[in-house]
Amino acid sequence: MLSTGEWSDADGARHREERLVELTVSAEPLGLSADVAVFHDVWGPFDFRGSPHPAAHRHNAPRLAAALRELETLLGVPAEPGDASAGL
Repeated sequence: MLSTGEWSDADGARHREERLVELTVSAEPLGLSADVAVFHDVWGPFDFRGSPHPAAHRHNAPRLAAALRELETLLGVPAEPGDASAGL
């Protein structure tokens, strides 16, 4: 599933961006599989250059965490963290 997402900068200003988060659902031999990938650095405490950006992280990380919890509830199974560098 691809769509436009919204993120907040350090000042709290909202920005719209294509492919901010991607959800892929596929049929596996043991059942359905769902993968979530993020394509921006605002979710983590550091930007892609390694510089801290606590305000951007504070504005965005709770929203991503809430969305992942909601997805776990919807699917009825806990998430399994994947490769943190897969999208780099």
